[in-house]
Amino acid sequence: MAPFVAGVKRNYIFGWICSIAANAFMKALADMKSINLFGVQQICRNSIALEQALAAIPSIDSETVQQRLDLVRTYYELLNMPFEALLAFITEHENLFTATELVHKYSKGLGARKGDPG
Repeated sequence: MAPFVAGVKRNYIFGWICSIAANAFMKALADMKSINLFGVQQICRNSIALEQALAAIPSIDSETVQQRLDLVRTYYELLNMPFEALLAFITEHENLFTATELVHKYSKGLGARKGDPG
């Protein structure tokens, strides 16, 4: 693609994909009726695959991609934490997520451990 599209245009085209994908991952939790351990693992694997694919595009800042998708993985991995550990994490990292994101996490997190396989 490099010979056909200038670096500035590639950055313009692909530069926002990571932000949009990270926001979509996090907003998707609000629409989920239930989530289990395997679902969380699949979302984490998908975010890793997306990170690797985006890092392969030369004009995208791979450090920014990694930071945003690490935040997505952290967001979903918190669903599998016991309530006390989740509360401690939120207290220690109070500026990591917005209040709306935490409300969605809290409402989904309580049912996350129900019926994992299946």
